[in-house]
Amino acid sequence: MSQTLTQEQESFIADVVAEQFGKTMGFARFADALAMICEDIAGFEAGPSIDVVQRIWAAYVWRQG
Repeated sequence: MSQTLTQEQESFIADVVAEQFGKTMGFARFADALAMICEDIAGFEAGPSIDVVQRIWAAYVWRQG
């Protein structure tokens, strides 16, 4: 199944991760937190693809700017 999110959705998920897990995580901890959140998103139950993780990570880091 293709995992497709808009840039707005990816930014929203990055904000949710930051709010629920903190704003200073490294990549590994961020990826774990993102996987937990994605369990509740239809189509992402098995976890996001690495491309999706990297795009949401970029949004997360950009917000910490």
